[in-house]
Amino acid sequence: MKILIIGGSGFLGSRILHYLSLRIHEITVVTRGIHKIDAKETYKYIQIDRKKRTKFKSSLMKYEFDWVIDVCAMEHQDTKEIIEIFKNRISHFLHISTDAVYDYAHLDDYSTFPIFESDKQGDLTDNHDYRREKRKCEQLLMQAYEKSKFPVTIIRPTYIYGPNNYKYREKYFFDRISAKKNLFIPYPGNAYVGLVHVDDVASLCVACLHNPKSIGEIYNASGGELISGELLAKLVGNIIGIEPNIVYYKDDDLKKSRWPENKRLYPFISKGIKCISNQKAIHQLGWIPRIRLREGINQCYKTYMEKGFEEINWKDEEQLFNIISNN
Repeated sequence: MKILIIGGSGFLGSRILHYLSLRIHEITVVTRGIHKIDAKETYKYIQIDRKKRTKFKSSLMKYEFDWVIDVCAMEHQDTKEIIEIFKNRISHFLHISTDAVYDYAHLDDYSTFPIFESDKQGDLTDNHDYRREKRKCEQLLMQAYEKSKFPVTIIRPTYIYGPNNYKYREKYFFDRISAKKNLFIPYPGNAYVGLVHVDDVASLCVACLHNPKSIGEIYNASGGELISGELLAKLVGNIIGIEPNIVYYKDDDLKKSRWPENKRLYPFISKGIKCISNQKAIHQLGWIPRIRLREGINQCYKTYMEKGFEEINWKDEEQLFNIISNN
């Protein structure tokens, strides 16, 4: 198969690339050149920024592909162009979406979990750019499927983690526990999330592409385990061998400490439950998430240690702790 991966040098894209390269495929990667890719002799590369829309479109129109994977469509205009470029030209298109498209806002303490693919999505007028645009991307793709059989499959992962994650998730816990610093968690510390290992998401992508029955379908990607920030801190502490010093904060504490708006303190949701079902992919595709949370976090920590510690300015957090202590 001739395969195009848009965003193939990123965290998830590079793992999809790895899994597809284990089979006999001719793979082309579109990248902006920000992230380094190993073994460049194995693949073809198109270095271009998709936001340079005219050049992006004209460049891709020159090539023929069987499968296209879009890992990094962040705006509905990105997806609109993809449909224009590849309409009637490919046999399968895979779009990486997010579980943020669901309408978590309407859920309360009495809601039923997990959330399934058929459950309600959020409002397209949402003032949160990421959620709104991802919903619009999905809407365009499903309309294209219904009107012209555009061969799309959509995957909605929950929080993705794994070695070399450039999002500040696992590392948030590693940095603070390793340095024996305070680890701040939103009060009361019982918000639960589902995590999924990057390799499990990549293997789901491959399973979809190799199964034509996945066309026109949407699949959640979850590791199947729920964990709170408090329990994750304890798990990391157990792996490292250091008891975490957990400190609970409230929104008022952040305001009083003048916490920088552009500096995220905690990497997951602060309240409620974010749990999606992975049963559809398991039953329809035979996909099984294989990496349990403890094993995956252990992998992440080993990679973290190999890279060495980075100097961190703890000034903002010390100020926050002083505010909390004086309450």
